Amino acid sequence: MRLSREPAQLTPKRIPHLKRAGSACEKKSCPNKCSGHGSCDETLTCVCESGFTGFDCSLQICPNDCSDNGYCYRGICYCRPGFLGTDCSVASCPNDCYPYGRCVNLTCECAEGFSGYDCMLQTCSNDCSGHGYCDNGTCVCAPDWGGADCSVSQCLHNCSSSGACLNGTCWCKPGFGGLDCSLRTCPGDCGGNGWCNDGACLCYPEYGGADCNVHSGNRRIPMKCALNCVHSCLGKCSHIYTQDGIGPSRTCYMDCTRKCLPTCVAGTTAEGEFDATALKRSAEQSVSYLAHAALPTTSKELLTTALPRIR
Repeated sequence: MRLSREPAQLTPKRIPHLKRAGSACEKKSCPNKCSGHGSCDETLTCVCESGFTGFDCSLQICPNDCSDNGYCYRGICYCRPGFLGTDCSVASCPNDCYPYGRCVNLTCECAEGFSGYDCMLQTCSNDCSGHGYCDNGTCVCAPDWGGADCSVSQCLHNCSSSGACLNGTCWCKPGFGGLDCSLRTCPGDCGGNGWCNDGACLCYPEYGGADCNVHSGNRRIPMKCALNCVHSCLGKCSHIYTQDGIGPSRTCYMDCTRKCLPTCVAGTTAEGEFDATALKRSAEQSVSYLAHAALPTTSKELLTTALPRIR
């Protein structure tokens, strides 16, 4: 049948997919010759074979359009989780729970050590003891916790290599302190007469010595009078330690010696005088008492007692 060339006739320009055939392009044909999966009718439209679609029959059809449970690509259904079959019409467990579980009533029952909707995630020992989270079989512990199951308490900065960790608490070596044993301590805590800077005492102006316990006004005090003053104050304040503890008893002792030691300086030198050097030599021979504990000790207490300034 020969097509007429009347002006009203549709032309290839108005139908983009319309093509011509023949040695002189005098014949019209269907696009792509229907891709070999259909026939061209009199209206130059592809009539596709079963299983193919599209204007040129180039698209493969999936069974039942994948039952709306997946997507079709080149005639093959790719099912979403929970469905199987060539047309995605069979309900199932995701991935059939393979290989670490089994499907029971469309729910995966996982083997020990695995979890997840498809049993593909490894579980962690003791659920990381509540001190971390599980990353596919490996515990990622919170700070201050360690071990395979995050059950071991860790010390801050591993005690800075200056102490031992016991149940999460640093026990520092002598000369070190702080939560992580990173601070160097000072002898006698500088006697309360200065501040500690990286293990060295920085004394207040009127104090000196390695532990800030030497007062500039206490160079020479009669020994007998000083010992009597100290013993008297210790006896007076010992009952306060028993009742109220170290702090109040030390305050009592300091207040007491501030009153009696100036009278020793103002008194006669016939009783004998001592300075820091003389007292150190007699430290192993004389007996005194600890101000904070009211217990016998050597007379080294005198060296570590902040005496009042004499005006």
